[in-house]
Amino acid sequence: MFTLFTELVRFTQHWRWTAVPVVVLLTILVTGARADTVNLTEGPPFTFETGSDLYVRFSVWNYAANNSGSSPYPTSVGLQLLGAQPSTSTLNQVPNSSGTYFGGYLLQGWLESSDGSFSTPFTSPDASRLGLAAGSLLLSPGIFGSGNTPVAIIEADAALTMNLSEQIFGLDVASRGSSAVIHLRNLGSNLQVGLDGGYSLLSAISEPSITGYGPVMTSGITQSMLVTAVPEPGSFLLFGAGACLLAGAGGTVFFKRSRKALVKN
Repeated sequence: MFTLFTELVRFTQHWRWTAVPVVVLLTILVTGARADTVNLTEGPPFTFETGSDLYVRFSVWNYAANNSGSSPYPTSVGLQLLGAQPSTSTLNQVPNSSGTYFGGYLLQGWLESSDGSFSTPFTSPDASRLGLAAGSLLLSPGIFGSGNTPVAIIEADAALTMNLSEQIFGLDVASRGSSAVIHLRNLGSNLQVGLDGGYSLLSAISEPSITGYGPVMTSGITQSMLVTAVPEPGSFLLFGAGACLLAGAGGTVFFKRSRKALVKN
């Protein structure tokens, strides 16, 4: 985006009379086709829309604190996501298993370093039985709390070699400020993430089983959650209109230059 902006500025400086269409195009590019990012950390349940990405930042410093004398880096990270059960979806049977899943719902999930340079997919045994690609996550029925509240649940794990764990969690793994990221993408129907009844999202998305070479299993400590929504369909129309506007401006420039050349001759 920065390179495109720079080239458009140079174009405007050279052809000053085209500043208005170029500014309009920049406005379209920056505002029309931009995805919205929303901080959900302390929010109520939200709708995880098709095509959107959810980023959960968390730390495993407490694993290091409870396993002094062992490597502070975990070799397995669990994921649990809770939400409302779909009212219209049918339950399907997982082959060679007693498990079931809601049809029409599918997520992809990765465990990533905080800068996104390193990653590994989460795995789900039920998704593997269905022959789905690594990182595929299914939505299944479950029960939450002492009230046996029916919920929809996603459970998965990410297995790590020691080298990959060091790359994902970094040198400051034992620091309270350290973090890694769970990246989820919704490939299926819209899904309500979170529970009604006053529960925060921090209780709906968790890392329940952090294990490694140490004897103590801990849970991750969730720090923040962001969702990036897909652009509105009209954004792509605006982008196309902006491109046509710039093309028209460029064509007019070419026409004016050619006319001046004819006059000089």
